[in-house]
Amino acid sequence: MPSRETSPADLFTNSLGGFIGFLCFYIWKFKFVSYILTLIEKNKNRFSFPIVAIAFLGYLATSILFTVPLQSANNLSTWDLNYPLILGNERTGERPWEGFISEVAFADKAFSSAEIERVFASQNWWNNVDTPLIGNYQLDRQNYSDRAGNLPDLSWRGQLPEITDDRGVFLSDRHWLQTDTPVNRLNQRLQETSKFTIITTIATAKFQQKGPARIISISDSNGRRNFTLGQQGNNLNLRLRTPINGVNAQYLDTNVHNVFTDKQFHKLVITYANSGLHVYVDNLQNRYNINLLEVLPKEDRILYYGLIFIPLGALLAIVITLAKQQFIRYTLFYAGVLLPTLIVETILAMSSGRSFEIANILLGMLMTASTTLILKLKIPFWLRNKVLNFANHKT
Repeated sequence: MPSRETSPADLFTNSLGGFIGFLCFYIWKFKFVSYILTLIEKNKNRFSFPIVAIAFLGYLATSILFTVPLQSANNLSTWDLNYPLILGNERTGERPWEGFISEVAFADKAFSSAEIERVFASQNWWNNVDTPLIGNYQLDRQNYSDRAGNLPDLSWRGQLPEITDDRGVFLSDRHWLQTDTPVNRLNQRLQETSKFTIITTIATAKFQQKGPARIISISDSNGRRNFTLGQQGNNLNLRLRTPINGVNAQYLDTNVHNVFTDKQFHKLVITYANSGLHVYVDNLQNRYNINLLEVLPKEDRILYYGLIFIPLGALLAIVITLAKQQFIRYTLFYAGVLLPTLIVETILAMSSGRSFEIANILLGMLMTASTTLILKLKIPFWLRNKVLNFANHKT
């Protein structure tokens, strides 16, 4: 499972979205352009190069300030403190998973690469990591308590299991584990830090399960959860509650494909920090990286970029028109198209700990440039004449 990187499909779909937006401008007979030009016409006596340039820079600064709080859309501040921990089902008993689980552990920080390597390297890994654990359930036929001493005991729901295995407990639609009381301390710590590490060792009993079938769930019902790790088909399914993802954590439904292709035990390490969800399977190299800001639906991302770069393109068109020299106009155009997209992408990349996404840069540039060129062709000649009159007045 390779890390998720920009693919030709990403470039194509983002560019296609920008092109569709361009066609919408044309099909709708430039209604947005007409509105802008009408606004300019009514206020034409107030326009000058310094004023419009300041407006352009002001809007760019506002867009940047708006981009920074976007990172908080994927924190864990909306986690409910009163949800229990459930293994193998939902609280309602309607989403069973069939398989074995031998351990579940939690930390309120994202483990470093060195710590993750130690987890995979030793059986008693919890003695070799630097980050303290909030919860550590090492499950066998008799022990269902938290070794860290912070979380309530797990107890059986449904019938007692008939299948026993020294490597873990067997879960099914007839029996699953649940804490007797909510895991308040775990929920509170993760709500405060918006970071976590979850370690578990599991083995599926069926290659195809649906629901998704719940393996680990911190939830109240089928429609209210903080976190769920499940199996959908033979894929690993993750749901994480954030302000943008809703109380059911279903809006951004993420999958790691083809994890359950055998019935052997697999150790998973899942970390989360700064919108980045990282899943490691059996070793440090076998990982899957998901940035929750990047798995937004394409139409939502296009709308977000449009709100930033289309108005910038409109202001840039006016700035270029008011510029006196051709060299200055070309310089302003290329700088105005390139720099804002680079600034916004830099902020998004640095704050979420991901690499630059060429597709995002191209989408922002396409929106800014197309808006600028369309408006540049439509801006009436009176604005150019105003520049000459302004220059003559100064001389």
